[in-house]
Amino acid sequence: MEARYLILEVYRGAHGHDCTLGGISGKVPDVFVVHPEGPWDMDSVRNSAERHGYRGDPTDLIFTAEQRGPDYWALKPVNARGPVAFGGNLAYSSDSRAPHAYRIHDRDMSKEAR
Repeated sequence: MEARYLILEVYRGAHGHDCTLGGISGKVPDVFVVHPEGPWDMDSVRNSAERHGYRGDPTDLIFTAEQRGPDYWALKPVNARGPVAFGGNLAYSSDSRAPHAYRIHDRDMSKEAR
C-alpha cells in the first residue's frame, strides 16, 4: 500500500529570521506528515514541491510525528541526513487528524558553528 500524508502549514516568526540552518521549513509554506488516513500521496508531495519552486528531493517535505513530552509534539524529517533539532518553525493544520501544533525539527546540527 502506498504511503499517505496529511498536509500541514508552516508558521515562522514574524521577523523573518531563519534559524533552521537551511532546513526545509524555511523554504516552503507546507510540509507533509505520514498518516494512514491522509488524503495526499507522493504525487501530491512532488506537485507541492514543484509549485513552490523547491528543486531538491521532494521527500525532504515529508516528516514523522513524535510525542516527546506530555505537550511536546515534534516533526522529524524522514530522510534526516544527520542530527536535527528544533529550528523555530511550527506546523499546524485544522485537520482533526493532526490535532497538535508541531515543532519542526529540521535544523541541521551538522552546520552548527563549532
